[in-house]
Amino acid sequence: MLRTQLKWILTVALTCLCGVVHAESVTILPFQGDSVHPQIRSAARDALSIFLTDNKVDVKGNQLKEPVADRAAADAAAKKVGASSYVQGRITRLGSRAIVQVQKYAVGNDTASYSDRMTAATPTDLETVMQRLARSLATGKKSVKNENIHTVTQREQNALRRRVANQYFGLTLGGQISAGHGTGFMPGFGFSWLWDNRNVLLGADLRFAGVGTDSTAFDLSISGYYPFTESDTTPYLGGGLALSGLSTKKELSDDDISTRNHYYEDEITEDKSGMSFFVAGGLLIGRTSTVSIRPEMAYSVGTYTLDGKLVHGLRFGLTLGF
Repeated sequence: MLRTQLKWILTVALTCLCGVVHAESVTILPFQGDSVHPQIRSAARDALSIFLTDNKVDVKGNQLKEPVADRAAADAAAKKVGASSYVQGRITRLGSRAIVQVQKYAVGNDTASYSDRMTAATPTDLETVMQRLARSLATGKKSVKNENIHTVTQREQNALRRRVANQYFGLTLGGQISAGHGTGFMPGFGFSWLWDNRNVLLGADLRFAGVGTDSTAFDLSISGYYPFTESDTTPYLGGGLALSGLSTKKELSDDDISTRNHYYEDEITEDKSGMSFFVAGGLLIGRTSTVSIRPEMAYSVGTYTLDGKLVHGLRFGLTLGF
């Protein structure tokens, strides 16, 4: 048993020793980049060498001064200094920014074994970029995920660019009918907000109905719609959820008057509110403009009853948005 354990320990030790002896070594070839000054390319190469060394990578120096494009020449340069792999870099300038790419090749292999890139916002940002790329080459953890509190680039500190979405605030004129409650048509108005991010329409509305009638209704809703085209005028279909309410006046019968003691009244107001669901469809006109017109029709079904009857009905409106 003891002999087996000693044999296992010796095997592990020899394996570790071989790993140290045959540890990977790299050499860094001159950076490429026609739009970048040679001094910048040389500084990037030197910085990468320093930061790779900081990450315990065995970096072999070479005497090359110009970029090497031929793979055979790159292999020969690495073999000459006793490196088992080499790193090629490229800096591409875009205005004041620069994209820095590094690729690692094993000697004798035409395909890169590892590749990564970052963008430097300014020349002074290049140090941080090379530090992150060196850590990426040494650990295999991509630079977009290997930052720490000391190596955040200026570009990463910039606010994220976002696509502008169209939105409208509008006034709605229309009305609704509550089926089963004898309300008839209740004219009304409302206020609307519509957000268009090109793939979906999202809305929020506050509506009132019953102007000049004995019945009143309201709803505060949020909704989502699917636009069927990308053109300036597009039909859409969707639905939503609303907090709604309905109030109606009911004529009292003789039995109602005697049981409820309404001796001096012949009618009573009843109201109820709750959540409701609706499906809606319409037409968005002027989608690419700063002014839009939106005719819409919806059918709403409440989760509550009034006078023993489910509250539901048809609603339509015309919205002018700005």
